[in-house]
Amino acid sequence: MGMTQTDQVLRHLQDYGSITPVEAMAEYGIMRLGARIWDLKRQGHVIFTERETGVNRYGEKTAYARYSLRRSRSEPASAGARRQDAGETRACQRQ
Repeated sequence: MGMTQTDQVLRHLQDYGSITPVEAMAEYGIMRLGARIWDLKRQGHVIFTERETGVNRYGEKTAYARYSLRRSRSEPASAGARRQDAGETRACQRQ
C-alpha cells in the first residue's frame, strides 16, 4: 500500500521546507491541502501558515497559503522558507 496524502505532505515539508496548494495538486494530486495540514497538526506537528500574494492570468491579485514545518517549537516560523531559499529546489520547479 502506498503513502497516504498526509504522509506525502509531511515528506514534502521535510524534504523541501514548505508547500502551497498548487504544488500539492501538481506533485501529488492533493486537492484539499488545508485538510491534510489539519491532520498533521492533529498529529502534533507544528505547521506555520504564511499568506502569499500573486497575480492570476488576468492580472488580478490573488492570495494563497504557504505551509512550513517547524522542526521544533523553538525554531523560528520562517526557518522552513530559509532552508528552501538556501539552495533547495522543488521538483515541480525543475520541469
